[in-house]
Amino acid sequence: MLILGSASSQRLDLLKQVGLVPDQVIASNVDESIRLREKPIAYVKRMAFEKNLSVRKNASDCLISADTIIAVGSRIIGKPKSIDHAKECLQLLSGRRHRVYSAVTVSYLEKKLTIT
Repeated sequence: MLILGSASSQRLDLLKQVGLVPDQVIASNVDESIRLREKPIAYVKRMAFEKNLSVRKNASDCLISADTIIAVGSRIIGKPKSIDHAKECLQLLSGRRHRVYSAVTVSYLEKKLTIT
């Protein structure tokens, strides 16, 4: 059984594009706060891992979780909280170099069989 640990429709579309259709989709519930002096790569890896752990409590089999962020230098641009915030983010990115970072965590929980 394949489980996507994300409520993101984009993640679901990406999996479908490579021929994978999850049997189940479970949204993760993690605090996505950026830690003091946390670098973009460290942050995106931590988020993908923590999302996997969060969903793992309710899932078995093969679980895929991921995170994607945008960074300007070492500044992480978080998910917009409103239309005004989205406009601010786009203004910050406009005409500037920026990077997009993604991390994926895949885990597989083997089921143990008991023979009686």
